[in-house]
Amino acid sequence: MNPLEEILSSLLPSQFEQIPISFQCGVVNANREFEMLSSGYVVESVIASCSVPYLFVKKNIPDKDNNPFVDGGVLNRVGLLSSNPKIIHVIDDTFGKKNNIFDDKSIVINSKRSKSSLWKYNNFDGQFEESRETTKRLLDGLTTRF
Repeated sequence: MNPLEEILSSLLPSQFEQIPISFQCGVVNANREFEMLSSGYVVESVIASCSVPYLFVKKNIPDKDNNPFVDGGVLNRVGLLSSNPKIIHVIDDTFGKKNNIFDDKSIVINSKRSKSSLWKYNNFDGQFEESRETTKRLLDGLTTRF
């Protein structure tokens, strides 16, 4: 198990069905088709959804067909076209296609890009903590909106 899998395994349940709220990951399969995953293995699905081509290896998900998978942003940056209400976190100043496909059922949270970088591997713990603090601040702000 690689370090990212170890960390995610300590933070997430093993199966989507164990998550108390609706959660999905956008991925692109081996046939270059976009998929929203919402059942099966969580950690493997999250890693696949982060597997930016040419930077990270493709990820196999044990209970899925059309392996391996890569980041869903390759074909659909947001990937949230559905009738379900959702919370969408959009990071400003990211690369990729900008689109405004959000419906009135969606809550969109915009945040500034962090100082974290793929190229700062030697400070993983610091970047992880920065991301955790940013996420907590955003979620705390969200609870006041209901």
